[in-house]
Amino acid sequence: MRNVPTLLLRVALLLIVGGSAESIFAAPGDLYEADWGSGQILKFTPAGVRSTFASGMVNPGGLAFDGKGNLFVSDFAANNIYKITAAGVRTTFASGLSHPLGLAFDSSGNLFETDINTGTSGKILKFTPAGTMTTFASSLHNPAGLVFDGAGNLYESEFDLNLINKFTPAGVKTTFASALSGPDGLAIDPAGNIYEADDLSGRINKISPAGAKSVFAADRSQPTGLALDKSGSVYLSDQAVARVFKYTSAGGTGTSFVSGLNTPEYLAFEPALPSMTAAMRLANGHFQLKGQTVPNRIVTIQASTNPGGGYADIGTVTADTTGTFTFEDPNSTSFAARFYRAVLP
Repeated sequence: MRNVPTLLLRVALLLIVGGSAESIFAAPGDLYEADWGSGQILKFTPAGVRSTFASGMVNPGGLAFDGKGNLFVSDFAANNIYKITAAGVRTTFASGLSHPLGLAFDSSGNLFETDINTGTSGKILKFTPAGTMTTFASSLHNPAGLVFDGAGNLYESEFDLNLINKFTPAGVKTTFASALSGPDGLAIDPAGNIYEADDLSGRINKISPAGAKSVFAADRSQPTGLALDKSGSVYLSDQAVARVFKYTSAGGTGTSFVSGLNTPEYLAFEPALPSMTAAMRLANGHFQLKGQTVPNRIVTIQASTNPGGGYADIGTVTADTTGTFTFEDPNSTSFAARFYRAVLP
């Protein structure tokens, strides 16, 4: 996917001429793994073919993709967050941190990071796309994984206190789940269920939006990172056996996906960037556009009369929990030909 022209990596075009449509689909990407012990970011195709995406770090831990396909990596020992482009170009996004670990983006493109620090002085820091840092939450006990739900609530696993905290967008904290055993990496499915890597018990716990906890899998040694693919399969890194395991959406017993790693930490799938999937002319003459992207993300729709350029924003829409979005263009009747593309902030 890395050798696809830049335009296709960043946007998806939909050409509408006289009511017909041609769509270009953006495909979901590969699995990325923070290989803590080797200082590398490893990339795996769906078939498990391995390559090195980035190297030269000390202890990479957290991973998160922004809306443009850039990968952000927390380096626990170097106290930095790096930004790595799709072409593999690395720059320092933030420095001077205190053992950064978990990373997650909200729907507006702000990056959140768990700053472990020491004792009870852990924090969650918030960075704007321009890199401006503020403290979102403080006085935490070894904060680890982060994940957002569709309503913009942030979930944080607190390793030392054996619980998961839930923060509203305004920063109001409540306890979402307790009585865990070393909660580490977090992931969420389209229905809003939280998956938690229970490091000290060897389990994956599944927690409903209402907080009901069940055991999704109990066959691991030291689970750390979690990620879900588009089909609902759950991928888990296990540091004790240096492998990534794959589970069906039903849970139970996992199968080995890759082995021979070096202290695997967190995981992330390269996101499916916005793609237009359908178009139809409504009874009022307007074009209705449908597309697919990352669940719960805000999508900006742009239009032009020239496929080569001149695109302007015509509105925004928020994808649902399955990543589907629908947009109606009230001005489409004014043009003989209209070109559209969808982009993430």
